[in-house]
Amino acid sequence: MIITKMTASFGRLEDNTLTLSPGLNVIQAPNEAGKSTWCTFIQTMFYGLPASERAREGFIPTKKRFAPWSGAPMGGAMDLVLGDGRTITIERRSGGRQPMRDFSAFVTGSSVSIPELTAETVGETLLGVPRAVFERSAFIGQNCIRVDHSDELEQRIAALVTTGDESSSYKAADSTLRAWQRKRNYRGRGLIPQLEREIESIDETLRRIEECLERAASLKEQGEALTFDIDALEQELSACEQYEREAALRRAKSALKKAEETVQNLRGQLENMGDLPAEEDISSIFADLKALETVKIMENTERARLDEATAALDAARAALENYCAADIEQDTVSAQKLEKTLSLTQLKSVLTGVLGAAALLGGTAAALMDGPVRLIAGIVGVIAAAALIARAAVSAKSGKQLDAILARHKAPSVEALLALKDEIASLTMRVREAEQTVSACRNSAESAAQAVKGHLDRLTEAFRRYKLGDTPEEALRVLAAIKRLQTEIEAAEAEKAAAEKLYAAEAEAMPEATREPAVEPERPRNIVQTDLRAARLNQKVLAEQENITRGEAQALGDPVVLGTRRLGCVEALGEARRDFNALQLAIETLSEANHELETRFSPLMGTLAGDILSKITGGRYEKLMLDRAFAAHAKAAGEPVSRELPWLSAGTVDQVYLALRLAVCHLVLPQEDPVPVVLDDAFASFDDVRMGHALEYLLELSKERQVLLFTCHTREADYLKDRPGVSLVSLS
Repeated sequence: MIITKMTASFGRLEDNTLTLSPGLNVIQAPNEAGKSTWCTFIQTMFYGLPASERAREGFIPTKKRFAPWSGAPMGGAMDLVLGDGRTITIERRSGGRQPMRDFSAFVTGSSVSIPELTAETVGETLLGVPRAVFERSAFIGQNCIRVDHSDELEQRIAALVTTGDESSSYKAADSTLRAWQRKRNYRGRGLIPQLEREIESIDETLRRIEECLERAASLKEQGEALTFDIDALEQELSACEQYEREAALRRAKSALKKAEETVQNLRGQLENMGDLPAEEDISSIFADLKALETVKIMENTERARLDEATAALDAARAALENYCAADIEQDTVSAQKLEKTLSLTQLKSVLTGVLGAAALLGGTAAALMDGPVRLIAGIVGVIAAAALIARAAVSAKSGKQLDAILARHKAPSVEALLALKDEIASLTMRVREAEQTVSACRNSAESAAQAVKGHLDRLTEAFRRYKLGDTPEEALRVLAAIKRLQTEIEAAEAEKAAAEKLYAAEAEAMPEATREPAVEPERPRNIVQTDLRAARLNQKVLAEQENITRGEAQALGDPVVLGTRRLGCVEALGEARRDFNALQLAIETLSEANHELETRFSPLMGTLAGDILSKITGGRYEKLMLDRAFAAHAKAAGEPVSRELPWLSAGTVDQVYLALRLAVCHLVLPQEDPVPVVLDDAFASFDDVRMGHALEYLLELSKERQVLLFTCHTREADYLKDRPGVSLVSLS
């Protein structure tokens, strides 16, 4: 099979195209130019994106790592020339959330589809091997030259050295057998420990059930034993109650007798008091006595009010006597008139001034002038002087009269006299009101006195009729004695009735069969009752504990069911142990068979890989030995022993693994349509000499199958320049 052209939108590739040729293709490009991207694209076109990859620390899944940088959907196409001469094209596109999931295959240049090729089967159908074998043989990725174990690769190799059956793998079979064995027993886990624990748990449950049932039986026995003690205590309590009933009957009889005597004695005392008033008469007397007390209180109250009113009247009269009340009205009127007259005759008045001026002018004119004018002026002056003298006399008389009135009433002014008049009027009103109050209080006091006399007359008649004494006090003492005796008689009668009832009840409660006197018990009734309650409580507690214990046993399960379940677990445990032993025997047998297989596998793989290693190293190493896990030992020419890989240089180790991978290609890849070999910087640790030997081997190998060598160096292209069968491609 030849890859002729690839077009990819993958990682940094944006619809880039890579054209290839048969033979050895050397694709040279600097770092980060897309070499590893093209290699991963080849693998993805055949096998799709790994579905099981998940992001984790230090690792990015392929579908995220190679998502197109441009943001376009991931996709690509690959043109192939198959071994039968057909030219086909396979395409993968992204659909929805599944990149590179949509697949199509058709004949190149037409629309004729190839239905046998699908997204899941295209790689294994065209290349003849599953992904794991391709990754460990023809696909030599960057830093992935070492060969590790794979069940698919082991099956493929086993088919070559045995019968050709690729369905069996020692490690897969061994892993399956050990997985089955671990399911049965592995470090305390698995079916066998689980069954053992379950049997142990069932045994523990059955033991606990047995303990619960034994404890319940013991509690039942203790409860039954307490029944006898309870019966004895009940009999003892019955004897105590019988004795107490008899004692109560005796006490009731004694109390009845005493009550009868008390009633008889009290009635005798009452009869000795003579002819007693009837109950209604006594009530009437008490009512009159109570009314007498009330009217006496009223009489005292009214007399106190009378005394208070009389004192108020005396005080008002005394206050009024300090004034000349009889003349106050006339004196007030006279004083007001005199004050008005004085106001008209004062020298300082205007008229007085005018008369004075007239007299002065008249006198002056008479002295200075002659003739009739002098006479007239003299007459005017005399008249004015006479008028002035008369006015002064009137004013003096009025002033004396006014002073006399004010002095009589001890008032400093007419205004004070008017105020005194008002005060005398107020005192006069108080006296009249006090006289009315005194009259009313006197009437009330007299009415109360009449009421007291009426009650006393009725009571005196009743006292005389019933010989209760001469005074209310004596009558009250006698009536109180009568009332006390009657009350005591009523109480005694009630006590007698109660004693009769108690006696009848005690006599009725006494059974006929126990009329004989009971023996006094050894212990008091309360102590027997306490012991009986304690015994019954203990019996109840024991019954509850028994029920709880039986409930615990029932909660643990049915012993029959548990026994059946245990028997099933024992049988299952025996079968699991037999299976475990059989699996152990199968593992040992398989290991022996694998050892025999390795004796045939190692020479075949070691011989072929050793020949390739000898060519790559220029004959430095002539032999390679390895086991089925690809643990290798290399033997150098001229050295007596082989050396493990950790003793070799890093470049030599890579050359050993390259030889081993190329040997795997010869052994496991189909020979009828050789698969292309893809190498991604596989010679990075090779020196120039061994690189030349490796290129010579690849050039020889390219005659059988297409070889795609991706490299970041130019030395490979320089070494193969102008060599037939070599195609040099440069990626910019």
